[in-house]
Amino acid sequence: MRRVVFLQNVSKVFKDGTKALDNITLEIFENEIVLLRGISGSGKTTLLSLIGALDRATEGKVEVDGVVVSKLPQSALEEFRRKNVGIILQDFGLIEYLSVYENVLAPLIPLNLNKKEAAKRVQEALKKANISHKAQTKAAHLSGGEKQRCAIARAVVNRAKLLLCDEPSANLDRENSKQFISLLQELHTKGHTIIVATHDPIFEELLPTARKIHMTDGKIA
Repeated sequence: MRRVVFLQNVSKVFKDGTKALDNITLEIFENEIVLLRGISGSGKTTLLSLIGALDRATEGKVEVDGVVVSKLPQSALEEFRRKNVGIILQDFGLIEYLSVYENVLAPLIPLNLNKKEAAKRVQEALKKANISHKAQTKAAHLSGGEKQRCAIARAVVNRAKLLLCDEPSANLDRENSKQFISLLQELHTKGHTIIVATHDPIFEELLPTARKIHMTDGKIA
């Protein structure tokens, strides 16, 4: 099985001296669903940010899809993230005054695709996330569940096979959480590798076959 994520002896210390991650070694393989479990402050979000090339490790090696991202210069890091990783945030991260279509299109702009190809990718992503019927609706007018589907579409529009979800059910009720997890399962069947940082028990309940990784005080328990 192909390895998608590899962390070797990874630590992260912030400027104030806080040690968020302590000597983490971890492998994640293609088409896995992985649940990062642990209370707030356990290191889940920091670990996701290193895998997603949003931050750098203080020590150790971070490899994603065969690329050692911990050694890339900042400009290359941003390009790698745009092309290879989809990220779903707990606050959705949508631009409220833009339409669903425009929000999903936004990550493609730096890729300089022609209009036809960009439109094709946006339509493909909207369909995957079951939000095509709201394409022209402003993000500010969406329900919580619709915002989450828009965020999913935006995360997959670059055709990244690695999806990172940070506390994705934090702003959703149980019914919308169930719909979100159902969408994750659909994406998983289409070949996506999915890592979810969460302390919501509904994920373990509805994704019983997912690999669980428990974190405590910046370490894998």
